Amino acid sequence: MIIPVILILVLLKPIADISLRYPIILSGALLIQLFAFNQIEDNQFNLVLIGASAFVSAILQISIAEKLTGKKKIIFTLSTFLLLSLFIVGVLILPSEDNDKLWLVFSVINFLLIVIGGLLLHKMSKFHLGREFVIWFLVSVYCIAVYLRSMTTMADYGVIISAIVIYLMFIAHYCRSVVKNNMLKLTTASDKSPSSQGYGNTQHFDPITNLPNYHQSLHCLREFNHHDPSSLAIIVFKPINFAQVNKVLGHQNSDILLLQLAYNIQKSIVDNELLVNFHQPNSPIRIARLQGLDFVVAIDANASHHPIKILVEELCRELNEAVPHALSFKSFSLNFDLKFGVAFVNEHNNDIEQTIAFAGDALLESEQNHQLVWYFNQETAIYTEQKLLIMERLKQDIIDNKLTWLLQPQISLNESQLIGFELLTDWHSTNGNELDMKEFIEIAEYSGEMYHLTRQIIERACKLIASLHRENFYVQVSVNLSSQDALEHDLIEFIEEISDKHYTSLRYLVIELDEALLFKAADKTKLIIDQLKAIGVKVSINNFSGSYEALRYLRRLAIDQVKVDCSQLKGPINEGQSEKTIISALINLIRKMKIPLIATGINNSEIKNTYVDIGGDIGQGNLITNGINLDDVKAWTAQWLKEHVENNSDQG
Repeated sequence: MIIPVILILVLLKPIADISLRYPIILSGALLIQLFAFNQIEDNQFNLVLIGASAFVSAILQISIAEKLTGKKKIIFTLSTFLLLSLFIVGVLILPSEDNDKLWLVFSVINFLLIVIGGLLLHKMSKFHLGREFVIWFLVSVYCIAVYLRSMTTMADYGVIISAIVIYLMFIAHYCRSVVKNNMLKLTTASDKSPSSQGYGNTQHFDPITNLPNYHQSLHCLREFNHHDPSSLAIIVFKPINFAQVNKVLGHQNSDILLLQLAYNIQKSIVDNELLVNFHQPNSPIRIARLQGLDFVVAIDANASHHPIKILVEELCRELNEAVPHALSFKSFSLNFDLKFGVAFVNEHNNDIEQTIAFAGDALLESEQNHQLVWYFNQETAIYTEQKLLIMERLKQDIIDNKLTWLLQPQISLNESQLIGFELLTDWHSTNGNELDMKEFIEIAEYSGEMYHLTRQIIERACKLIASLHRENFYVQVSVNLSSQDALEHDLIEFIEEISDKHYTSLRYLVIELDEALLFKAADKTKLIIDQLKAIGVKVSINNFSGSYEALRYLRRLAIDQVKVDCSQLKGPINEGQSEKTIISALINLIRKMKIPLIATGINNSEIKNTYVDIGGDIGQGNLITNGINLDDVKAWTAQWLKEHVENNSDQG
């Protein structure tokens, strides 16, 4: 039985990529067991156990270790070999009555290795649990049979039958996998060999640049990394100012320029043998197009004795110099610059696809930081992952309405009268740190929940106004809209609906719009302001800078009040500090325009006194209070009213 199996494998080897090493070990282990049961009388079961351990280890090695790569493969193979060696030594030196315990320990450790190896392969998409289940179920039956035989509760034929069944099924499974892999390679090879040197196959080549596409480059890099699992440097680059060409010349004409660019770059590096070839050996192509304007090249780090970063820097300069100083098209002469992002395969567990993505992230960093070359930093990925987790938590808290709400009173500093409140959100990130408002708004925008947050804060404000009115306390409540994502077309309809629901008088509601929105979405903001005014809502401009453009908007739009950050007002105004001079001039200008002014950042007595000396009156900040919990607003307003009445009585 074994001889025909080995003969078939030997005959298949010339036409299929078959490794005979482990099938021969598996066959040898089976022969040892059969020989021991039939020919040996003294220490028979010791020899059976040695054969059985080699049998299980060979299956473990073929099904898992051979599919791993790099250090994982080496560590797993050494672990399997060490376990087998220790077991054989234990069988030879320990008393025979301990064989059952020894085999049980050996089996348990092997199955732990199976679980670990299966998890590693599953992450690499090289392990399908359903397909492997039958084999490992039979191996489990086999291990149990050997254990029962060691305790003399099972006949010899039980072990023999289970071993033969597993042997035949595993060899069949192995041959099937080999044939399938070789068919896939043949198909890929035929796809990579189109009629006109590979340029006619639309499945693997970009139709515009005639370069290999993302899938072809990924396949070649994986093949290269499989044969040489050492370091590869992946470089993703793009012409950063090329997108403007599409707007001027259109896509069809810009494609012609992109073809010229790709041709010049490929021509400059075609003879560089340090670079991975994405095509056939007799017609090398060292560059591939990923998507959009992104291209990729890869350097073999072990093909040179020079440090890899020196090779990368030199290649990037070479590629940049390969771009013509002026690409000509009709009457146009256009200049392009390249930016590069770099990531190393061995830093990312030899995962080619992930490394290309990280190199793309590094390319974005090189553009933002105006650097020619940017290396991917793992800490950046960790920060990005943490930020995504924060975004997800914030999104869920907004959906579940779990935000904390705080009120900041707005006070007439001269007369000690309560003018109103600003409603703010207080949210803590996953590490427990409170986010400042700018970071909070940014994360809310990225999470896509800015509009839902806006609806929540407006409803809270309307409920608060109604609650204060029931206590005969009539003051304004402000909410801030810092993002253009909040300016949806149905915002006005929602405000009216909520005000009717809670019986709220809208003339006590103030919508604060950041000055930045006037510039980012001027038309949209003006429309919202007009609609808000039409339903009786007051409008305030927050973070007003006093710039010429901002003053133009202030004159054109019917604004009810303006808010200015006065946190830099420290010390007497005659000290000549530029910030205080600017703020002082801005406050005087707004007063002359007869627009109500509210100062933010009144955080200490020094700022308050300076602000009042300039001529300011209404302010809010930490000097008044760090924030009032929404549940405590009734008690706080009652206390404020009591103190205000007492102060007036004392003054009278």
